[in-house]
Amino acid sequence: MPKPFLGSPRLTLPYLCSVNGAALFGILLVLLAAANAYTMYLLVRAVELLDIDAEDRRMMDIGFVALGVYAYGSLGGFTVNLVMMMDLLSLLVAYFVVIADIFLPVAVQHFQGTLLAQRWFVIVVSGILICPFCLMRSLNSLSNGALVGLLAVGAVVCYISTRALSTDFEQRLSTITMFNCSASAFKALPTFAFAYNAHFNVIPVYNEMHHRSPDRMLVVILVSVMLISIPAYFITGLLGYTLFLDDVKEDLLSNIGLTDW
Repeated sequence: MPKPFLGSPRLTLPYLCSVNGAALFGILLVLLAAANAYTMYLLVRAVELLDIDAEDRRMMDIGFVALGVYAYGSLGGFTVNLVMMMDLLSLLVAYFVVIADIFLPVAVQHFQGTLLAQRWFVIVVSGILICPFCLMRSLNSLSNGALVGLLAVGAVVCYISTRALSTDFEQRLSTITMFNCSASAFKALPTFAFAYNAHFNVIPVYNEMHHRSPDRMLVVILVSVMLISIPAYFITGLLGYTLFLDDVKEDLLSNIGLTDW
């Protein structure tokens, strides 16, 4: 469950910390995390409120479309399908952009002037490699990949922490901004909201839980959001901002040269 949270948004966290100030950054992380955790719990409660026999509910996978149909009829189901498709496509595009930002500099360094160093080629290959995973019949099939992803997130956090703490950390920490309530700070709110965008995974995860119940799912949500995501986000944002200060870029990868890896 933590993996959906710890995605590409973490690459923008140092920039968000610099825009909002360290203290406001932490406050927004906690407030939006609490709001998202509550709305995810409401989705689980909504599944339990469907007018379906308890035995049948255990035997079938209840999804967002079923919720839409139950609440608003066939039009509701169609609308939910359309909204989910548009949102997921936008997320997929965002991940392709991040993948290209990561691999293109490496490709240019080693294969400059060839097809491998073309941005469109990197994105197309990424799509070919990623899309088959969408055909998996259950989220449990992606458990190994999710574990690798979590380890990669941990590696990024450790890398930023090590560099920040070994580069005049106390002096740099004393120069950072704590509060910034300018208009640019409010423009960062959508990115904060996207950072906790795991709502699409809540119902499938709930369907696959053993001995599932709303209370057990609430524990999973709180552990994923409060105990894992918030500390990882705050450490990455604060230490990344402390490391690069006013030179921090919107994409953390722009601050890290190839030789750093």
